[in-house]
Amino acid sequence: MNPKKGLMRNLLTFSNFITEKTGEVLKDFDISYQDFLILSFINDFEGTTQYEISKNIGISLQRCNQIVKSLEVKNLIRKDSNMKGKLLKKNLFLTEVGNEFREEISEKVLIHLSKLNFPSDDLIILNLTLKRLNNFIDEKKNS
Repeated sequence: MNPKKGLMRNLLTFSNFITEKTGEVLKDFDISYQDFLILSFINDFEGTTQYEISKNIGISLQRCNQIVKSLEVKNLIRKDSNMKGKLLKKNLFLTEVGNEFREEISEKVLIHLSKLNFPSDDLIILNLTLKRLNNFIDEKKNS
């Protein structure tokens, strides 16, 4: 048996399922899945830029700009501008309100997913595997 057979289908099926279940929680917060991804990315990579976000989460720079403006209006994120050479760089950070909002949503999402009774050992293995693969990807990007 080929261990890679069905890999893409399995990845997409799991990803779509998690996106759907997360969306069920997000509707109560009046926030989209992409909004939540951006908040989470900024939390994980403080000082990131819109370009980095769009590149890493797979949305267009235009769409990222729209979402960032919306999140700024809601006081969930802030921009700090600085000059890097001749370029104006705008670094993004969560506000205190944004951090509390993201934490509350994350907690509710985890509670919602825990009700699905995934085998906990499988989730631990999946998380460790995903971390290892993401580290591998980061190393490839930086080399």
